[in-house]
Amino acid sequence: MSKKRMDPKQVIWRWIITLVIAAVLSLGSMSWPALAAPVHQALLIGINQYSSPDVPALGGSLNDIAAMRQVLLTRYGFNESEIRTLLDEQATRDGILQALRDLVQQSSPDDIIYIHFSGHGSQVEDADGDESDGLDETIVPYDGRTSNVPDITDDELGEILGELKSNNVLIILDSCHSGSGTRSVAVRTRSIPKDTRNALYAVAKARALVPVSTQNYVLMTGAGADESALDGPLDGAYRGFFSFALGRVLSVAPLGISPNEIHGGIKLIFQSIQEQLAAVQLPEPQVEGSKQVLDQPILEIETEPAADTSTSVGEVEEEPQPDRAYVEVSPAESGVIVLLGGVALGAVPGSRWAIYPQGELAFESDGAVATARVSEVRGGDALALTDPADAVIEDGARAILICTAPPADEIPIELRASEEFENGLKAAVLNRLESVRFVSPDEFARFLVEVIVSNSVTAPQVNIYGAGGLQSITSFVWDDEDKVADRLATIFTRSANAAAIKTLSNPASRMRLDVRMVTADSGKSSSRGVVVVSAGNRVRYRIRRPDEKRSSENSLMLEILSDRDCYLTIVDIDAQGGITTLLPNTEQNTDFMPNGLLRAGERVHIPDALREPNKAGFFWDYSLPAGTDVIQVFATTDLQSTSKLREYIEDFRLQGGARGRAAVGKRGIARSADPLEKLRAELASLSTGRGVHVVSSRPDQAVAPTETLKPSQSTPAETTADWISVPLTIEVTE
Repeated sequence: MSKKRMDPKQVIWRWIITLVIAAVLSLGSMSWPALAAPVHQALLIGINQYSSPDVPALGGSLNDIAAMRQVLLTRYGFNESEIRTLLDEQATRDGILQALRDLVQQSSPDDIIYIHFSGHGSQVEDADGDESDGLDETIVPYDGRTSNVPDITDDELGEILGELKSNNVLIILDSCHSGSGTRSVAVRTRSIPKDTRNALYAVAKARALVPVSTQNYVLMTGAGADESALDGPLDGAYRGFFSFALGRVLSVAPLGISPNEIHGGIKLIFQSIQEQLAAVQLPEPQVEGSKQVLDQPILEIETEPAADTSTSVGEVEEEPQPDRAYVEVSPAESGVIVLLGGVALGAVPGSRWAIYPQGELAFESDGAVATARVSEVRGGDALALTDPADAVIEDGARAILICTAPPADEIPIELRASEEFENGLKAAVLNRLESVRFVSPDEFARFLVEVIVSNSVTAPQVNIYGAGGLQSITSFVWDDEDKVADRLATIFTRSANAAAIKTLSNPASRMRLDVRMVTADSGKSSSRGVVVVSAGNRVRYRIRRPDEKRSSENSLMLEILSDRDCYLTIVDIDAQGGITTLLPNTEQNTDFMPNGLLRAGERVHIPDALREPNKAGFFWDYSLPAGTDVIQVFATTDLQSTSKLREYIEDFRLQGGARGRAAVGKRGIARSADPLEKLRAELASLSTGRGVHVVSSRPDQAVAPTETLKPSQSTPAETTADWISVPLTIEVTE
């Protein structure tokens, strides 16, 4: 039987189909070059000096830009060529607008874009009716307030930024618009009075408004429209407060952090700044964007390395990113290294750093080859002494900040008084306290003291303010020179020593500690957490009368949650520096949080109840005097760090005076900050696995909290040393 011959056209089509199928199947085994990674683009603008003599200079804007540049380069995968900076005279109105237009024109949907402005802001009358308060917000360029040069309005910025194609855009404006000021030259607001040259703005093109619900970028600002963003000395250098906090958060934040989480972390650091400067209330940092954008990762970078050397079609190959912002190290001589560009990330005398090998990415605590303490700053670099001194440090090693610098030994004071009172009071204070240095109005002062003489009052009034005159600490009537000097010396010493405890922080910590104050709002909590923090308003407590029932309005209760097993140490510091150890305390039942142990994931109330009897065995009641208190919550993961922390805090408490407020202890005045510096060295060594032993400053005295810290069934399973500190602020009223 003969076979039927196939049509030649069918033969040809079969061959074509076979070849196509073979080609498609072979695609999976082929190696393809990786597609280009999303482009990073950054525009960093900082202005300290302005062309117009009517615009006051700032001190921190250029430092802001240096810090953010280092963070972007070392933490978020930006290259040098992807970061454009405009500093001082480069940041003219035309220069800024052109740089923004260039960035928008070059951007693509997958780009990662960061824009930062540090400088003055202001306001001008609204020309197009799109502002509810009748005022447009502005940023002031270098040549702003000179002839025929208007500010850059929010309408102009919005028109340009609305053209951005990427959905991964973070815009930072560290400026403000209120036009208000402070009592200090050293702590400045980043705003100037509104521009009244309305004719210059009449030709400005009104933007097509982009509703917040649909805009594709995130905008963060250092203050609300009616508040003042601040510029002043932080960690040994002038900085914008908002940029400083942002840099700290981004330096250690996990990749994939959302704008809302960044915002929360900034507010927590604001809380710490607020206590360092005795500020009554720092401005409220703002975040703006659609709900979807605010909850999504920002500046996100893929960190997983490819499984093999080939990359499939459509995939983007990314280099793994370091887990922390860092600076590179160059050895100088035996026991001395140079932190290259270290000042940008806080390398000032007294700060401590962990040193890691070249190419380090994880920065685990047990991977450090040494620690180093900064001894000197030279330009943007810092010299540091290594521990151990004979550690072998290779060129190109990496260093991360693990302990910020302590407060200066001197206490700078500005005294505003007539000659009748000034000279005698200065001499009397210096006779009691050698560490005081009286400064001029153009220098930074930790305290501002005013002696006010009024014709209607027989005795002068003495007013004491915190840094920048931002908070009134106390006022009293002049008695005689010696009594006033005694009172001032007590306040200065207590506050300076308490500030040293408040500045104990671990920027490299991997812990997350959520601390909340249980308030009167239906038993709910006001958040004071590490990642997400609520509005930041201070919680008020009334002084409890002896016959009054305890409640969340007159007795403190904390709610605490940690992601790691840890030991808690809680102290209360009043506005004048008196210190009370709240936990552990002598009234505490032995079966309630032994050693202060908190298990990971276990949310606890301390004390457990405000009714008698409770399991804790104690309450935290407040008595006279009224004022502002700071609650400092320390969490440490190992017994040795916990013991040292409690021992040195006890030193401060026991060396002090008899002023008391809280129910479980007395206030204290520390005579020397040396014990706290030893504690910094000990914690730095322990948290990097160095295990350096520091001899107690009180070897002849036993400290009860330290003696109880012995391994037992209540000891955490973890042994890696880590620690963190969270501050809270409360107002105690009568």
